[in-house]
Amino acid sequence: MSTTDEQVRLLADDGTLLEHDTYKVNLSDDELRDLYVQLVVVRRIDTEGTNLQRQGQLGIWAPCLGQEAAQVGSASALGPDDFVFPSYREHGVAYVRGVDVVPVLAYGPMVKVALDAAQAAEEEGLGELEVIDLRSIVPLDEDTLVASARKTGRMVVVHEAPEFLGMGAEVATRVTEAAFLHLEAPVLRCAGLDIPYPPARLEEVHLPSVDRILWTVQRTFGS
Repeated sequence: MSTTDEQVRLLADDGTLLEHDTYKVNLSDDELRDLYVQLVVVRRIDTEGTNLQRQGQLGIWAPCLGQEAAQVGSASALGPDDFVFPSYREHGVAYVRGVDVVPVLAYGPMVKVALDAAQAAEEEGLGELEVIDLRSIVPLDEDTLVASARKTGRMVVVHEAPEFLGMGAEVATRVTEAAFLHLEAPVLRCAGLDIPYPPARLEEVHLPSVDRILWTVQRTFGS
C-alpha cells in the first residue's frame, strides 16, 4: 500500500460502526447479533477442540484463536453456491457453512472402527467383542471399564492419538490396578503411530484400522 492509498476503516476505537462510501455494511441488528453468536460458538468449538487434543482425544487440532472474525466474516460473505477449500484451521468457516458441530468434536471417531472390528470378528468366527464408547475421559467411567475387564479378562484400548504418552496408557493403568486379579492378559493399546501426524493421503495408514484392532485383540490371546 502506498502512502497515498486511503486506509479503509469500518470500526471506531470503541467498536462503533463507521460509514464508508465504498464498503457499506447494511446489516440489521438481528443480523449483527447472529454474527456475534457465531463468533462465540466458533470460539467455543475451538476451545473444546484444543482441550480434547491436549487430553489425547484428538490426534491433531489446529486452533483458530483470534481468527474467529475472519472465518465467520468470510464464510458469511459467500453465496450458497460458492465453494470453500479449507487448508488448515477453517473449522469456523465449516460451522458457518452448516457443518454439524458434533462430528467435529465428538470423542470416538474410533468407535465406528471398533464396531466394524466387532462385526468382522463375529463374521470370521473370532468371538464376540464388547465395544465401550467412553464419550468422555474427564470424568472417566472407570466402573464400566473395570466391570468389563473383570467379565472378559481382557481389554484393548483404541484411540487416534499416538500410543506413546496417550490416554490409552492411563486407561490401561487404572484398569490393571483395579482388575489385576481378573485379567488373563495385559491391557493392550491400538493407537496412532508414534510419528508426527501425516498428510491426509497417509492418514488411513496412521490411524487404527479394523485389521489392526483385530490383530491387537488376537495378541491378548497370545497369538
